[in-house]
Amino acid sequence: MRFYTDGSSKSHNNKRQCGFAAIGVHPQTRQEITLMGNLGERSNNQIGGEIEAAIRAIDYCMRNKIENLEIVHDYTGIGNWPTRKWIAKDPDARRLVAWHDKGRKMGVNTTYRWVKGHSGDKDNDIADKLAAEACTLPEEEALNLSIIKFYENK
Repeated sequence: MRFYTDGSSKSHNNKRQCGFAAIGVHPQTRQEITLMGNLGERSNNQIGGEIEAAIRAIDYCMRNKIENLEIVHDYTGIGNWPTRKWIAKDPDARRLVAWHDKGRKMGVNTTYRWVKGHSGDKDNDIADKLAAEACTLPEEEALNLSIIKFYENK
């Protein structure tokens, strides 16, 4: 399965909001999948949204027993942290690495492909637009419980 992922950070209602979006097509059902949300002030920058979108794509594949995942992204850290090309020092980056590793242990083989943002790649442009729109959605009330439980067990 291929997910195009993106993050955004915008001011909305006098607060800095962080949105994320991941779009893909289920390999068996051919159903279009859109994962998007507003992290609110839990992350005050675009990179937080980029990371969350990738994590949600991995989580989706784990929950749906999809073995092969390609994450297409326009921020280089998304591919460089989980593959250990960059050292993940930030807590959000470490969380992405942990989800990548958890996915691998659960049978999800994840690869990463960088595309230049705002360069006319149709699906990347759609993910970018949805991540920006997500900044205006009601804030998510809590992180996915599976994320919390995963970190409590580390």
